[in-house]
Amino acid sequence: MATISIEYGKFMLKAGQLSGVWTARAFLRQGTGGRGFAHEATGKDADTAIEALKAQIDEEAGQRQGRRRHDETMGFDVPTVDDYTDGLRGAGLTDKQLVMLRAHAAAGDEGMTAAELAEVAGYRNPNTANLHYGKAGRLMAEAMDVTAPEVAPGEDMALTGILARGGPVREDGEFAWVMHPELREAVKATAI
Repeated sequence: MATISIEYGKFMLKAGQLSGVWTARAFLRQGTGGRGFAHEATGKDADTAIEALKAQIDEEAGQRQGRRRHDETMGFDVPTVDDYTDGLRGAGLTDKQLVMLRAHAAAGDEGMTAAELAEVAGYRNPNTANLHYGKAGRLMAEAMDVTAPEVAPGEDMALTGILARGGPVREDGEFAWVMHPELREAVKATAI
């Protein structure tokens, strides 16, 4: 029998017969560092197995949403450590984006300015760091199936809001991005 494949949120669903039983499995779609299949369901046929699998995925998504911390200043439900761990493994981030994330996590509550992020990544211009950090936020949002905060003034800043919140303005007039503690914990615990 042929295998049926469909996209569903951040997953690729595949259904086929395994030892005579219709089985559907969900695999993370992006990146190569995923954890294999994340969910499995069976049914009397491929469609039934896929619908049961979708119900599992939706139930888990609802549970994760309920565990998220709401950041009032951003109007954003911050993903959980588990969400961020999945995102880090599945986003397909570049080496420089990973360098910025590691340095940002190590900075703790001090956060980092765009100039500091640029310096650790080897960019000459803070705007380049902002651009690529925003792209990292977009990739993470897609991998986690999360919507960027709507209250940020520009697209790059909204996408960076997936990773961090704006911190206080420093004495030199620059403000620092402070990484969400959930992401900080995921970065420190994940071999990226």
